[in-house]
Amino acid sequence: MLRIGDDLLVHADATFYPTYGRTIEEVNDSVAAVLRSDDPGHWDVLLRHMGVQARFPGRLGRGVF
Repeated sequence: MLRIGDDLLVHADATFYPTYGRTIEEVNDSVAAVLRSDDPGHWDVLLRHMGVQARFPGRLGRGVF
């Protein structure tokens, strides 16, 4: 995650980010820890989270992104 001005940049249009922390730094640190890990269970959870999309479809519905 990265904040530039009023914009928050994230990898996926998904709602899982608070699972990894309450601040940008906490989320980044938690995801980095998974990436450094050799635990397949942690990787599996992260990959499943990253694969969820279209959680913020907007007023026009799915497919807007």
